[in-house]
Amino acid sequence: MFGYTFKCAGLVTLIYLKTDLNWFFVPYAVEGISGNYVGVLLGLFLYTSDISGRNRSRTTAMVILEGVRSGTTAALNIVVGKMIQQNGFMLPGWISLAASVSGLLLIFALPNRKPQVLAIPGSRTKAGYTQIQDDGIPDWKSWMSMFAFPAGTFNDQNVKKMFISALAATFLMLVAMLGMKKVQSLYLMNEPICWSSSMIGWFSFGSDLSANMVTIFIGPLLIRCLPGMIVGVLGMLSEAGGYLFLALADTGFKLYFQPALSIGHQIPMGMIRGELSRLVGSEAQGTMFATIAVLESFSFAVGSTFLYVYNATLGFYKGTVALVGAFILFVAAWILM
Repeated sequence: MFGYTFKCAGLVTLIYLKTDLNWFFVPYAVEGISGNYVGVLLGLFLYTSDISGRNRSRTTAMVILEGVRSGTTAALNIVVGKMIQQNGFMLPGWISLAASVSGLLLIFALPNRKPQVLAIPGSRTKAGYTQIQDDGIPDWKSWMSMFAFPAGTFNDQNVKKMFISALAATFLMLVAMLGMKKVQSLYLMNEPICWSSSMIGWFSFGSDLSANMVTIFIGPLLIRCLPGMIVGVLGMLSEAGGYLFLALADTGFKLYFQPALSIGHQIPMGMIRGELSRLVGSEAQGTMFATIAVLESFSFAVGSTFLYVYNATLGFYKGTVALVGAFILFVAAWILM
């Protein structure tokens, strides 16, 4: 948050002074060095895992957190766009700075995380072990284990296989979803849809907002009734169905029904984070969330290939790129099952 706050303050200052655009690299560089927005999310997920139990409540918390994050982003994209059109960049800059400072102060006001409890096998009690409070100073082996791949901490091969399969499914899902986001505007602007940029913005906002509302309010109910990974599979299949609908739709009117089919697409990410967090111990939480963050970064790069697929198949069948995205999601869902 320090880096993000510095970036907001720097941008406000540079906008006010009307400096050369090259100076804008400085606040962004500082933010990047400090961990960027990804670091903020990593901290949020770690804190959530610390204060929640190692049961379905953790998965529920992750799903709700993911829904709130994505829903807020979808709403702000519309609001900030309107503010920039009417008032320029200065007012949104000040609001971002105020929100960032408020978030930073709120972090300091958060209660301490749940104390960690260690069991010493050599000391018997009624429960079989003596419990002591972790002093927060791990020995060198524990310290080195924080940098190990989380799957290496599992003795059970089935659990290790489950963990690696979930990461593979996550990567494929992110590639498909981020890749389709890159081509969606081009897809909807051209024939036969021919929507304006404003129309595309409102369509994306409505689709994301409805999906996030389902994630926040329906997701926890699904987690209570179904195994976590099955909920993730349903979310992936929902998004795959939306891509198939997109590939087959030949009018803008038909596309209005597409968000109803893909309404569960925000659920899998939070669910997978929660379920994987339950698999690993407290010492591997940071590595696990960092691994997912790395997968997200790689998926951005790999997802760019969807632009090449779109251009290469435009003369053959425009919906090919959406069919490719749906196929990848079907594979991801199969791996996750």
